Amino acid sequence: MIVGLGVDMEEITRLGEAIKRHGRTFLERIFTPAEIAYCERHRDAVDRMIASLHHRGPDDRGRHTTEKLSMGMTRLAIGIAAEHKDDGIACNSLWPVTIIESLASINWGLGDRSQWRSPEILCDAMMEILRTEPPSLTGRQILDEPFLRERGWTDAQLDAYWLEGKPPAHPVFIDGRPGSSM
Repeated sequence: MIVGLGVDMEEITRLGEAIKRHGRTFLERIFTPAEIAYCERHRDAVDRMIASLHHRGPDDRGRHTTEKLSMGMTRLAIGIAAEHKDDGIACNSLWPVTIIESLASINWGLGDRSQWRSPEILCDAMMEILRTEPPSLTGRQILDEPFLRERGWTDAQLDAYWLEGKPPAHPVFIDGRPGSSM
């Protein structure tokens, strides 16, 4: 039985309140001048700032903050799994191994479209997780592609997730595999 399903989300109102409370000083400590200018040109500035916290390049100020948040969420999932292993409750973290097409990847210019995968790969990985009895899959840091391979996905099925239907010439992978441009 699924009791709950968590998704990595930031509280937009919380960021908005922090900006109101601390003003420009807060913005300048968290965001680059280019990010601030870009976000302030749009009606949904705070929404765009949230997206930028999660999708920054290697030279951006927020990279280490984002990595710490991601590591923290993963460690929390592992801790919850350990705490509830005898209760039939599973807890895992799921991450993409490469850039997923999203408003963040579009708005922040993460690579080019040929290097992106469809979000369906995460949906399919999540469905595989949900089809699994909790005691047999808990406490894992799951990467979408290796997990789907483990579940029997073929190269052809995985290649179909690339927006262009085939792996790019210069892929960007987070798992350090050879040939990655990261």
